[in-house]
Order: sequence, then structure tokens, then C-alpha cells
Amino acid sequence: MIKVHFDVTTLMREKLTGIGVYTKHLILAVSRLPGVECSASYRVSRFRKRALLRQHVQLPARVYLPLIAGVLPPAYQVFHGPDFRVPADCSRKKVVTIHDMAIFEEGLTSDQFARQSRDKFVHSLRKGRPDHVIVVSEFTRQAFLARFPEWASRTSVVYLGMDHIPAPVAPTPAPYPFPYLLFVGTVEKRKNVDRIIAAFDLIAPAYPDLRLVIAGGKGYAADLMLSKIGESAARDRILYRGFVSDEDLIGLYGHARCVVYPSLYEGFGIPILEAMRMGCPVVTSNCGAMQEVSGAAALHADPLRPDAIAAAVVSLLEDPALRGRLTAAGRERARTFTWEQCARNTVNVYQKLL
Repeated sequence: MIKVHFDVTTLMREKLTGIGVYTKHLILAVSRLPGVECSASYRVSRFRKRALLRQHVQLPARVYLPLIAGVLPPAYQVFHGPDFRVPADCSRKKVVTIHDMAIFEEGLTSDQFARQSRDKFVHSLRKGRPDHVIVVSEFTRQAFLARFPEWASRTSVVYLGMDHIPAPVAPTPAPYPFPYLLFVGTVEKRKNVDRIIAAFDLIAPAYPDLRLVIAGGKGYAADLMLSKIGESAARDRILYRGFVSDEDLIGLYGHARCVVYPSLYEGFGIPILEAMRMGCPVVTSNCGAMQEVSGAAALHADPLRPDAIAAAVVSLLEDPALRGRLTAAGRERARTFTWEQCARNTVNVYQKLL
């Protein structure tokens, strides 16, 4: 029996994105494996929101109190920080997950946030002293080791799962009576939403019925990104939906002509595989984790060139055979990314430490 203790601080919210989705579905999948017992704690800053945890996982959880934890022996063998945080005073084996190295890239977040996050990152490595680091892609592993090469022997790639949104067994109702392109993700600078809008401006005159739907909450520089809608010549044909539920996503993915996801930087790229699982072809970036995760099952474009993004989208709109090939290839590729496999590979990391 392996006893694993998770930091579930990221689950103390009603709507989960990114790391919260990972934490939830990793815990659910690990809990289903034989020979594994799970428990959890959360940082004291989330104490008032502790009831939200039960919306996502049913797990014994307590507030993490460093003074007590430093005195009492923990009733677990491995502490896993899915959000790259581990307690410095923990006497058991410690694992952290790194989702990306975006805070080390210039201009993707505010200078203050990047500086503070880099300080916390380095502090977690040096003070927390994790025994092993999990990264979610080979791209992220290389980016991490380029800055911290001394961790090479203690770093493993574990891909995320993508079967938490069920593939529909029957056709879903169309959310709109018109054809549309779809972007899903937090509206922030690194998601390249401004260039998606610029690409749509290039496409729109030739496809007067086509719309662009943007689905996602607001992140860094969101107002600047969304201001591009007002500046667009096709602004009346761009719809910003905000954050949408998994149920709504199924319909949006299922009826979109394609998902447009030419992000500037990703550690993994969850919407790429979500779209593929729903049978929606994808246009994404020709670099980094986006190319790694999508493989040959997507069209790739230079994310810095709206004309290249537009050309890839047009090729899908104009070529039904290409669309069909990518839809089939995408479904097949998405099947290989399961939370069960993610959990098994993660538990393999735990076992090697014991």
C-alpha cells in the first residue's frame, strides 16, 4: 500500500481551469488504482473555502499547519504538490509537478507577477527540496533543465489525461445556427487571442456567414486582447462567451468548423486534445508543446503570423477530405491520453522513491 498526500489548494474554487483540472482528475484516477491510499491538505489561506473541495473530490483533507506538521510524523509516504509547492518541513518523500516555464519567458505575464513567481519557484526547489519533479511534456522538461540542469536525473515526463470530458454518444444540439471557428482557453497574452482576431479579419470577407467564438475566462492583458474585438472590421461576428462549463464545451467543440489555438507558449495544451476528442479539427502552433501534443493530427502554423493562421483555417474550410482525415486522426490521438495512464505513470514515480 502506497499512501499519498496531495496539496488540494487549487481545488478550493467553484470553476476549475488548468492546474485545478489536472489536480482533480489525477487524484480521482490515482484513487481508483489498487494499492494506493490518498489523503490531502490545503493551505490555511483557503480555509474558508474548504467546502468547495467536496464539489470536486471526496477525500479526507485538513488544513496544512506547518508548526504541527513539523512535530507530528505524517501518516503518508509521499507528498505530491500538483501546483509546484511542497512543505519544507515534510519528512517524507516529496514530488512536485511543473506545468510550464512561462514565468521565465519575457512578456507573457506582468513583470511583477513573473518576478514574484520566479522567486517562489526557486524557493520551492531550494527550500522544499523535492525528491522528484514531474513535467507534463518533453518541451517543458527541456525548458526546465535548460535552467536547472542539476535536476536531470530527478525529472520525469508524465502526460496529462484527456478523457474527463465524455465523448458524446449521440449528436448534440448545435449551439448556434451559423458556422463558427472556436477558441477555448484563458484570454491572456500568451494565448495569442489578438492574432486569432487578426486572422479572422483576413478570413471574414470571403465567408460572410462565419463567426468566431471565444470561450474562456480572463487572464493577463485580457482587456487588451478583447479590445481587439472592437477594433475588428468583423466585430459584429465575434462572440466572447467567457468561462463555459464542460457540458457547454461538448456542444461548442462538436459543431465548430475548427478550433483555432495558435498559442505563443504552452506547457501542454489541454484544449487541443479536448477538441480532438470531440471530433473537431485543430489549427495550432508549429512549435513547443502544441506541436508535441498534437503530433500529425493537427494543422500547424506560425503563431506570430495571422496570415499563416488564416491560411491553415481556410485549408480546413475548403477541403472536406483534409477535415475528415484530421478529425479521425485527432480522435485516435486523443484516445492515447487517459487519466488512468497519467495516474499509473505518476504512481510509478512514487514507487521509485520508496
